[in-house]
Amino acid sequence: ILVLISYFRAIFTKSKVPSSFSHQQTSNHSDEDSLLNSDNSSENNDNSKKGRFCGKCNRDKPDRSHHCSRCETCILKMDHHCPWMANCVGHFNYKYFVLFLLYMTVSCFYVAAMGSLPQKYGGLPPKVKAPYFGSTAVEFSVLLCISVGLAVGAMLVWHLFLIATQQTTIEFYQNQMMKRHARKHNREWVNIYDINIRKNFDAVFGNDSLWWRWLIPSTKPPPGDGRSFWVREDVKLIRKDNTGTF
Repeated sequence: ILVLISYFRAIFTKSKVPSSFSHQQTSNHSDEDSLLNSDNSSENNDNSKKGRFCGKCNRDKPDRSHHCSRCETCILKMDHHCPWMANCVGHFNYKYFVLFLLYMTVSCFYVAAMGSLPQKYGGLPPKVKAPYFGSTAVEFSVLLCISVGLAVGAMLVWHLFLIATQQTTIEFYQNQMMKRHARKHNREWVNIYDINIRKNFDAVFGNDSLWWRWLIPSTKPPPGDGRSFWVREDVKLIRKDNTGTF
């Protein structure tokens, strides 16, 4: 049930950039979570001062948003387009996507354990036969669950890492390029959205929430509007020889 709830929430929750969005509107925006506007604190783009613009949608778009060629629209804090959901994973459905990965991983290993453990430890009776398929169906199910559990579990670990460092999949590869570019110029690059692990998880699962509540399905949207984010107050580029800051 938890798998299905999270899966369908991830499918039907959209993270599209509102058609009414404009940088003039964002400059005066202030929400109840006291999030800082990334346009005022970051240098992610050469056009950050005048705002980002999508040439395909022919309109303004916020920081951390990207155009999806499959959905043919810009997505708030886009992570990736998931073909298994026929939807983009972005700001408003990222929590449900991660919970789906968690519940799916736990479910797969639970089924595999029940099919493998001796009966006295809660497993199935020896040589149990599935209707119409025989005993090999159970063995196949165990193997399938282990395979799917490992694959989905690896993806879960990857996204937990991204949450802990406050990155999306797209931003991770962009950040790697920025790090290499900074090293060539004797500078150190810092992710301005990576505040601390607690704040980074709060940005996805809820402000100052109890960690065990993160595991409970909820229809409450994540904090913020996907257009403004907490940012670090220190600078983005620092010379390694401490001759100056940039």
